[in-house]
Amino acid sequence: MTAGLQSQVAGYESNNAPVQWGWAHLLHQGLRWWLILIVVWGISGIYEGRHLKRGWVPHDEGAFAQSADRVLHGELPHRDYTEVYTGGLSYLNAFAFRFLGESFATTRIVLFVFFLAWVPAVYWIASKLAPDWVAGGVTLLAVVWSLPNYSAAVPSWYNLFFATFGTAALFAYLEDRKWKWLFLAGLSGGLSFLVKTVALFYAAGIFLFLLYLEQRSGGESAADDKRSGAIYSAFVAGSLLVLLVGLLLLIQKRGSLQAYVSFIVPVFALVALLISREMRTRGHTFRGHFASLTRMLAPFSAGLGVPLAIFLIPYIRGHALGSLFQGIFVLPIIRVTGAFEAPPKLITALPELILAGILAVSVRVRGIARWLLTLAVAALFIYLLRTSATNASHYQMVWNAAWWVIPTLVIFGAGALGSRESARGDRADIPSQQVFLLLSVTRFAAWCSFRSLRRSIFAMRLLLLSWLWRESSGFSRAFRVSCSLCSMSDFPPSPFSVSRLRSFMICELTSSRTHRRRG
Repeated sequence: MTAGLQSQVAGYESNNAPVQWGWAHLLHQGLRWWLILIVVWGISGIYEGRHLKRGWVPHDEGAFAQSADRVLHGELPHRDYTEVYTGGLSYLNAFAFRFLGESFATTRIVLFVFFLAWVPAVYWIASKLAPDWVAGGVTLLAVVWSLPNYSAAVPSWYNLFFATFGTAALFAYLEDRKWKWLFLAGLSGGLSFLVKTVALFYAAGIFLFLLYLEQRSGGESAADDKRSGAIYSAFVAGSLLVLLVGLLLLIQKRGSLQAYVSFIVPVFALVALLISREMRTRGHTFRGHFASLTRMLAPFSAGLGVPLAIFLIPYIRGHALGSLFQGIFVLPIIRVTGAFEAPPKLITALPELILAGILAVSVRVRGIARWLLTLAVAALFIYLLRTSATNASHYQMVWNAAWWVIPTLVIFGAGALGSRESARGDRADIPSQQVFLLLSVTRFAAWCSFRSLRRSIFAMRLLLLSWLWRESSGFSRAFRVSCSLCSMSDFPPSPFSVSRLRSFMICELTSSRTHRRRG
């Protein structure tokens, strides 16, 4: 799999020169690019529109609507009532209540508007990694794996949307190198934080990406500046160590082997890649490194801070900063500790590892062997497609295996990038930077919960499908089609799958509560 990802990255032409980016750049995408976008946009809107008012969950809908109603009548989140999340989404829903009426459907209409803005952002990112028609298919795949599954206006959807907007802004920055894109990426993170505090993981992922980007832009130095370069390297290593320790502290109370493999090992792989690159570039000056990093961090931090500063104004005026801090950082930790969902057992990753091995073999075989392999895998996917809607064990097998998609791809992706850069003299071109950005943002975005993991999986699918496109084999095409059919057929799940899944979750929750009472 590592070799396959290396070949995908190496397949791109290196082009690090900044380009003039703006509306004119979009208008020159070509007629086919726009036609595909319009078709995909229309299909996505119609498909989600049919599922928008399906699947009402009382404790979700009621909590969001009640918070918005309280804000609408002048109450301040965290001071006047217990707000479950940061509070920014309550203001947005209250604004919608004022103009569209107080209704559970109103919150979903607002979510639908953001969804329509999200679709072209996904398509634009995908078109940077693959041809436009493949990007259209990937976008549809991302759509059917996201909002139509559960259309409640939960904050995690907004975290996904803003993370995508921020990623798109950074993709534009890699081509344009203008500070406005960094500001927009930070603004997306700030708005996401106002919805839910897990946006801090998005900011951590962007910080890793900016470190990666800086390591080849600090400029060369003279031999007598190596000591100052070592100081900066110590700063980088210290920052990464603090990040790892912080993540370890978050899961130490619920730590298990599968938890460490799922959450810590992929981040460690990214950190190891950054440290190895830093060790190879220690000849740069301390001043050059920090100046380069500051030029990127300053606009990103400014964008991150603007919405937060505006949100703080009523709390400063109302002398309620203590209540805000308590409601945002203290109470959520207690809730998360009690609602922790452990990763599935490591054995559930076996189907994914087998598939990765088949992918690696398919790149090397030719002739009748490749076609036999293609037919076998296609038959397996068709079988799962037919049975997962009625067979709970098959559905659960795919569900659990999906957990390990992101950790696996991040680990292999980091190794592939490190090997490729070592072979190319540590020269990170734009495709390498795009890959690292997707690896970093997606890994940290998946820290929220398993539901968020499945929602953020679209970014890794962009990477995976772009890799498969670069591999010009019949197996790759069959896998793409089969994967898309499985996703579109069983997500949203059938009523059987939903009822079985809910029963499984209720049993798990009941058994865990019984275990705690006995303990």
